[in-house]
Amino acid sequence: MQYRRFGKTELNLSVFSLGTMRSLASVSTFKATLAAALDQGINHVETARGYGQSEKLLGQSLQSLSPAQRASLVITT
Repeated sequence: MQYRRFGKTELNLSVFSLGTMRSLASVSTFKATLAAALDQGINHVETARGYGQSEKLLGQSLQSLSPAQRASLVITT
């Protein structure tokens, strides 16, 4: 995976992100999707309050990750 520096910050974002606008899936499907994204090196997850249950699903999915995996993510809204 390629990464790019985010502006003048120290954050390096993957060139691909996991968008959650259409996340109408179950928690188990969302967890599997997040795990697959992490396996591919994606570290940027984009969500928003207007995306239905995406923030709730993301929160539940983050609980199944290790502290190191959670720390590697950049979540934007």
